[in-house]
Amino acid sequence: MNSSNILCGGIGLAQAVNTGPNNKKQVMRAMTYEFDLSVVVTAHSETFVCGPTMRAADASIDAARAAGFSVQAIIALDNATPQTAAYFNQAAFDHWDRVVLTQGDLGRARNEMVTQHTKGSAIAFLDADDLFSENWLAEGMKRLPRRTGPWRTGDCASRTELAV
Repeated sequence: MNSSNILCGGIGLAQAVNTGPNNKKQVMRAMTYEFDLSVVVTAHSETFVCGPTMRAADASIDAARAAGFSVQAIIALDNATPQTAAYFNQAAFDHWDRVVLTQGDLGRARNEMVTQHTKGSAIAFLDADDLFSENWLAEGMKRLPRRTGPWRTGDCASRTELAV
């Protein structure tokens, strides 16, 4: 993982750091951020259930932006079936960035997204067959401490649970 705050779908809020040798928490790299929040929808073989998921994601992103947060929206197509890829490549999703992955594993796909594609100081993951409420991102972001500078090697943060 990189040195970002992470909002995990339905789980809560966390400031996450990588666990290094001997289970010591460490931050992987110094980084400056272009967005307050990166929202990543991971898709594999979902099709019919994606409509409600994407409407919920768009509504929650709109609410976060209305609350003053900048948001990067990314669809991660990890070994997506042709039907799933076709669904997410519709023009209706052109306001989302799309990333094609070949990890074949949710954890590895998320790690790749965090380390190579996200530009937010916080990250929210949502599977393409899940839902979250319209206020989830905005309320979660309000509860995270604001960073005034980049994370640096050696910075640590503890997990903060949040029920929104």
